[in-house]
Amino acid sequence: MRLVESSASSRYDVSIEPVRGLWGWARAGLQATVLATWALSGWWDEFRVGDLVVTRTADGREVLRTSAGAQSDAAMLLTHVREQLEYLSVPDFEDAWGIESDEPGPT
Repeated sequence: MRLVESSASSRYDVSIEPVRGLWGWARAGLQATVLATWALSGWWDEFRVGDLVVTRTADGREVLRTSAGAQSDAAMLLTHVREQLEYLSVPDFEDAWGIESDEPGPT
């Protein structure tokens, strides 16, 4: 793959963040309790670790938030999006993820 002249990483950043809001904290507490119970009984499953969040680097505004899935899925998704940020142009990245451009289009 070749690096594009103005890659999407010049405008966007990506991270995994905890689920926000009261329900997110309640769910995290419930998951911790269930995981502890299952771990003690010998049964284990991966739970959702948080959200994949894309922010605009200029102002820190969140432009995309989606479930990152379980830990292994989240790691692969984060790597995939980081690669897209490096190798896709800004318009291509915005099209791929359904992000509305903040720049005015042709009139």
